[in-house]
Amino acid sequence: MICNPETLPEQGGSVILSHIQAELAEVCGSEDGTAPCHDEVARAIQLFLENEAETEFVDARTLTLMAAQALKSLGQGGDARRLILFGSGMVRPSEWVVTGDQAIWVLNLKDIALREDASLEIIFFKGIQVVLDSIADVWDASGGDGIMGLKHVFLAASSLLGAPRNSKAVQKLCEEIREICIGKLQQIGRERGWHAEPFVLNLDF
Repeated sequence: MICNPETLPEQGGSVILSHIQAELAEVCGSEDGTAPCHDEVARAIQLFLENEAETEFVDARTLTLMAAQALKSLGQGGDARRLILFGSGMVRPSEWVVTGDQAIWVLNLKDIALREDASLEIIFFKGIQVVLDSIADVWDASGGDGIMGLKHVFLAASSLLGAPRNSKAVQKLCEEIREICIGKLQQIGRERGWHAEPFVLNLDF
C-alpha cells in the first residue's frame, strides 16, 4: 500500500502503474488479489498523467485520491471508501505490546472529527459507523476476534464539544464514542456471522 507521500516522476509510467495496481490489490482486491476494472483504473490514471497532467511529478496521496474517484465513478463506492481510509492512514494495522502478537487495527478519530460544533456530533458518529462498515472484512478470517484501537479519542471529543479534555462532558463523550463502536461491531458481527466481536480499546489512556 502507498502510505508515504513520496513524490513519483510522472514519466515513470510503469512505476506509477505498479503502485496503483499494488494498492488496489491490497486494499480492494478479492481473495486472489484481483478485482474487475482495477487494471483499467490504474492504466487510465497512468495515461492521464502521461498525456494530460501539467506537472512532472505526482505524490502518492494524489494517486490514491484519483483511484478512489475513478472507482466511485464506476459505482464501486465501497472500494473507493476503503482506498481512502487505508491509503490516507485513517485506518492502519499496528502492533502493541499489550496485545501480544495479535494485530490491532487503529482508527484515527482526529481525521473524522469535523470542527468545534456540538451540532455535528451526529455526523461524527455516522462517520465512525461508515468506517467500521467499510473495513469490517479485516476481521472475517478470525470470526470477529481481534482489537479495534481508537486514537485521539479525547482530541475528537474535545473538538466536538469545544470543551477542555479533562472536563466531565468530554470524558462522557469519550465513553459514548467507545460504546458506539462496540455496538456497531456487534451489529456487524451478527450480520457477518462472527463468533466474537473485536475488543474496542481507547489508546489515549
